Amino acid sequence: MKKKDSRKVVKPTQEYESKREQNVLIEEIYSSVKKVAEQVTTMKEEILTEVRTEIGGVKSELETVKMAVMENSRKIDRVETKLDTAIFNHDKRITKLEEKVGV
Repeated sequence: MKKKDSRKVVKPTQEYESKREQNVLIEEIYSSVKKVAEQVTTMKEEILTEVRTEIGGVKSELETVKMAVMENSRKIDRVETKLDTAIFNHDKRITKLEEKVGV
């Protein structure tokens, strides 16, 4: 005697097919979102690295400019001191000349 096949062939219902489609779509969406998130993370790191490099360069240039400005300020102070001394000496000479001439 033949044994009866205890497995029944179940024909999927409309509800079952709909759930399956939803699950497949959810998996695809999850995979896409994961890829986008990974790309965003990678881009963020690249941008941060570039920004840090640029900021480092700007800081270095700023230090150079600050040093140049300080040096120029010292030179201007020396020039002003020399000019003040020269003007003072000229005033004294002019005053003496005016005294001699009688002005």
